[in-house]
Amino acid sequence: MPKSPLLLVMIATLLSTNSAANEQKLIVAFSELPPSKVFHEGRFSGAYAEFAREMAKQLALQIEFRLCSLIRCLHMMESGAADIIIGVKHTPERKKYIQFLNTPYRSSTEKVFYMRNSEHRQLAMYSDLYNFEHIGVKRGAKYFNQFDNDSYLNKVSVSTNSQNFAKLMRRRINLMIINKEQGEYLINVLGINQQIKKAEFFVKTDSYIYLGISKNSKHIQDLPLFESAMSKIVNSGTLDAIMNNTFFKDN
Repeated sequence: MPKSPLLLVMIATLLSTNSAANEQKLIVAFSELPPSKVFHEGRFSGAYAEFAREMAKQLALQIEFRLCSLIRCLHMMESGAADIIIGVKHTPERKKYIQFLNTPYRSSTEKVFYMRNSEHRQLAMYSDLYNFEHIGVKRGAKYFNQFDNDSYLNKVSVSTNSQNFAKLMRRRINLMIINKEQGEYLINVLGINQQIKKAEFFVKTDSYIYLGISKNSKHIQDLPLFESAMSKIVNSGTLDAIMNNTFFKDN
C-alpha cells in the first residue's frame, strides 16, 4: 500500500533530524587502559577521557563514548563507526585509516616486563627474551618494532592487561610486557606488589602519541578545526592541568 505524502514528509524530517544530531556528536572509541582510560560503574574516566571531553568542548560537539576492545575500537575507526581514538601508537597500517593530528599530547612511555618474584631467570637484555616460553601481550597493542616483529618469541595475547597479570600469577605465562605507568597502576590496584617484580631490561622509545581521527569519519572534513583545538589545548596549559588532575603526568 503506497505511503501518504504526509507520512513521507514525516519520515524525511525524522531522518534529517537524526542526521543533523549525528553531525553534532563526537564518537570516541574507548578501550580501557588504566589509569588513562577507565570504565567503572557506568562512567568513563581517566586523563584520556577528560582530554576527549575537552576536545569536544572546544569543537562545540556532544561527546559519546563507545566501550570496545582495542581490536574492536580499531575496526570502528577503520569503518568510520567511531570518530576519534586516543592512546594508540601510530603505525603505517593504522595510518591507512586514521589521520593522526600534528600536535602530540604526550611522549611515549617505557615498555617494561614483569615476572613473578619466584622467577629465577634474568631478563637483562633483549636476547634473554628467548629464554621465556610464554610472553603475555595485549591483543592489538604495539610496543616496539623489534619485539612486535619478532616471530621467534611465543607471544600469548589477551584482551586486557589485567588478564595478563592474572595469567602471570597462575603461572600460565612466564613474562608480560606493558607500559610502565599502566603496570604500576594495575599492580597496586590488584594488590600483587609483593608477588611481582620488574625485569632489568626495558625499552624507552623516542616517540610521541597523537589523537587520531577516522579517515571515514563525518568530521574528517573539519580536520583544520581539530588541529587548531589540539594546539590550543596543549599551548594553553589545559592538557597539563588535565594530566595533573588525573595523576597521569610523567615526572
